[in-house]
Amino acid sequence: MNNKILVVVDQSYFEYYVLFGAVNKFMKRKPDEAKTLIKAPEDTDQSNLPDLLVSSTFRKILKEMTMKRCEVLDWVLKQNFQDEFDMADQIDIVFAQDDRVSKSFRKDIYPEYKLQRAFAPKSFKTQPIKEYINNVIFKDLDVEEKYGYRFVKVDGAEGDDVIATIMKSLDGYMLKILFASDKDFLQIDSIKQFDLSGKEVLRKCGDEVLSAHDFLMMKILLGDVSDNIPKVFDKVGPKKALKLIHDNAALKAKLKENQASAKQFKMNKQLICFSEIPKELNDRILEKVNEKVFTLKHEKDIDLAEFMTL
Repeated sequence: MNNKILVVVDQSYFEYYVLFGAVNKFMKRKPDEAKTLIKAPEDTDQSNLPDLLVSSTFRKILKEMTMKRCEVLDWVLKQNFQDEFDMADQIDIVFAQDDRVSKSFRKDIYPEYKLQRAFAPKSFKTQPIKEYINNVIFKDLDVEEKYGYRFVKVDGAEGDDVIATIMKSLDGYMLKILFASDKDFLQIDSIKQFDLSGKEVLRKCGDEVLSAHDFLMMKILLGDVSDNIPKVFDKVGPKKALKLIHDNAALKAKLKENQASAKQFKMNKQLICFSEIPKELNDRILEKVNEKVFTLKHEKDIDLAEFMTL
């Protein structure tokens, strides 16, 4: 086995973590200035949101928070994988970015996908701050040269698609580590996932540790409120869903007796299961990653084909 380590960071999560950490520190350090720029969403003109970047204090804090999170990445890796890092000949660090312009294939399947996020009221402009982190602070810190960070963005791809394709397709690593809060990635086997506080993200339902397959099935059955994806069955929660997952015959029977639920199951699978990423998009992601000098080999996807016959 190659003595290589792969580290992937969900950049959107990184940006939000830094952004709101900086906002909280700004409000404590400069409360009077912060009050002039940050108000409750209901008291803010949503068509003309404040721009926190006009404050030199906020920009300074934002840079401090970005540097701190980069240090936390390094700390988590050394705390948990020092032996592996001592043996490593190569460490590849990839920041997976969202394409914020193009329409995703999931919205073609389900136009209401993440629709609620577009209408969520805000206290200030968030997009310029995230762009400032990427285009100004990262360049000031020279993270590509000093830390070896590599940034991957693909037209029409969510950051989740980039992460999933990289994690499922990159071969030859003795260790794969992901920094993200989204538990959707737990459907991918053989990765270690952490949030930016350093806490490991576990594949669990209550006290029970789930397999990658069972975790994916749980996500499909229960939907995802944060992405506006409905549940398959109205009165089925985590415990009942797990019983159905463990009783394949009962799950099939329940889906067959309710065509609306069967249709919802199939759509949820298309939206949530990473093996459903269209081949054309998958290939473009691999092509982009190859530009970063990665050697790619496809691994076996989780097989849910039997459920597509329902």
